[in-house]
Amino acid sequence: MLVSMTGHGHARHVGDVVDVDVEIRTINNRFFKCTLNGDLPAEIQTRAEDCIRTRVNRGTVNARIHLQQHADFSSYRLNGAAVTAYQEELQRLGLPQPSVDALLALPGVVVEQPLLSDIDEVWSTIEVALNQALDHLDTMRRQEGAAMADSLLANLESLERSVTNIEQKNPAIVEYFSARLHERIQTLLQKYDLPAQSVDIVREVGVYAERIDVAEELVRLRSHCEMFRQTMRSQQSNGRKLDFVVQEMLRETNTIGSKCGAAEVAIIVVEMKTVIERMREMVQNIE
Repeated sequence: MLVSMTGHGHARHVGDVVDVDVEIRTINNRFFKCTLNGDLPAEIQTRAEDCIRTRVNRGTVNARIHLQQHADFSSYRLNGAAVTAYQEELQRLGLPQPSVDALLALPGVVVEQPLLSDIDEVWSTIEVALNQALDHLDTMRRQEGAAMADSLLANLESLERSVTNIEQKNPAIVEYFSARLHERIQTLLQKYDLPAQSVDIVREVGVYAERIDVAEELVRLRSHCEMFRQTMRSQQSNGRKLDFVVQEMLRETNTIGSKCGAAEVAIIVVEMKTVIERMREMVQNIE
């Protein structure tokens, strides 16, 4: 099961004290990073981040939590000290006293009561909205993960077909280049009239054949393909492991390309690198 690191979730919940509007966006990141936007007390921020951590293991999370306190007269109060200070200052300057409307419009005269007087009660409302938004986020991330899984499997099968193709060609390629080397050595010996033991020629040809043989790399590459498939079948999304396996695939493919000088294999290797790069781009967006 694969889960994408990219997603969006939104929810709104009406509580007894406040209305809560939550929006969450996630993008890919090697680690977990959470940013909370909203004028929230430290305790609420800590609880919200802990809640998000239980649902998101990796990626950058941007969460906006907007609280709207229910409008009532107890939500506001007059700052008597500010009113007195304004009146005394105006009197000292010999200016007329302002009207009530003008006085109420002055900064600091009307003070909003602390929004979150009961942390537990307000958090219970936030928690409901936050979990609903995380549910929507999770649904979107799983849907995108399922789509990526189909694409990754298609690319993996293409890569395995290329591996099979090279496996079939490898013995003939080794035999062909070994025969060419043997013929070239014989020609040079005859040209310069140099004596040589057959065993020496066979030894040199054998060393060369071993150097260009990519059978071992093909075995390891096929093993990496199987590990990739097993990791995808796991119950948990493991993007880090998939990324590591893809890197190993690319390393073996590069080795095959450098060891085998056959043009037909070089063409296949280029195709394999293209496939692996597509897989790598997708894997880096998996949680």
